[in-house]
Amino acid sequence: GSWPAQIWARFASGALAGTPYGQLAEADTEGMVTVEVDLSTGFLAGPYCPRSHVARIRVPADQVPTVVCPVHNPAGVVQAGAATVPDVIGLDLGSAVEALTTAGFTNRIVWTDGGALAQGTVFNQSPSAGFPAQAGSRIRIVVAGPEPGSVIPSLLGFPVGQAVAELQAIGAAVRIVTEPEANPDDAARRTGVVWKQEPVPGTSAGQPVTLWANP
Repeated sequence: GSWPAQIWARFASGALAGTPYGQLAEADTEGMVTVEVDLSTGFLAGPYCPRSHVARIRVPADQVPTVVCPVHNPAGVVQAGAATVPDVIGLDLGSAVEALTTAGFTNRIVWTDGGALAQGTVFNQSPSAGFPAQAGSRIRIVVAGPEPGSVIPSLLGFPVGQAVAELQAIGAAVRIVTEPEANPDDAARRTGVVWKQEPVPGTSAGQPVTLWANP
């Protein structure tokens, strides 16, 4: 009846879909871990959780509940082996990862559109700051911007050698067209500089890129 239980039920039904009854132990377990969960609350099972509510289940490592059930267990048990999740919202990615590591946690990074936020800024996290998550738990942080290497960067104005290196770093094939831009004065002033590219910046990586550069 509670929302954690509803969330866990929805996750578990999706995670186990297509796995025949009695064959769970033989299912592909790569990247999976075994946890005991209180199915009535959705939290990690503690010693005071009713055993009829507890199930031992294998789940993806980055979706394991991180908080011991506070409904059936006293605060001392919930806090045992736990550390307080730091607030990393508003930090740049490097600072956020450092803060989580210092506090004893690992991290899972999710890149997504952050609107007007500067690329690389953390704007969401789970569990929230202040939760007593178990030490070593993986904290999910949502970061503004496309994942590095997932899109073709803007290379206009780059020296052609640097532009080629940027593309090679993300595994993109490069074709160079040595051709002056339309304005002769600009072409003479910007020797060896990229003035046009296809596809346009922001296009998904994984396709060849053509650069036009002044001779």
